[in-house]
Amino acid sequence: MYDYIFGTKKHIYNNPEEFLLFIKRLLPRHCNSIPDSLAITIFKEVKKIKTNEIILETGCGASTIAIFLACCLTKKKFIFYEINKKKILFIKNIINLSIC
Repeated sequence: MYDYIFGTKKHIYNNPEEFLLFIKRLLPRHCNSIPDSLAITIFKEVKKIKTNEIILETGCGASTIAIFLACCLTKKKFIFYEINKKKILFIKNIINLSIC
């Protein structure tokens, strides 16, 4: 499903917002419930956080991917919680295949 070529790691580090939107647009509708502009805003706001506190998100979807990518690039800690186990496994799989 996520067998694609976006570019090199250098291109991803130089254009993280473009990479985020690329991943987000591959998601099915039930996980892609926020607009592109909101995903970019979440990504930028998480990158601005100066402290090394843990970020907690309840529910998962496209916002989870935006927060995870920002945390990955800035070496922050992130925890998300969702009661739907299938959705958790789906999002974790997308993160593992595309970002990790």
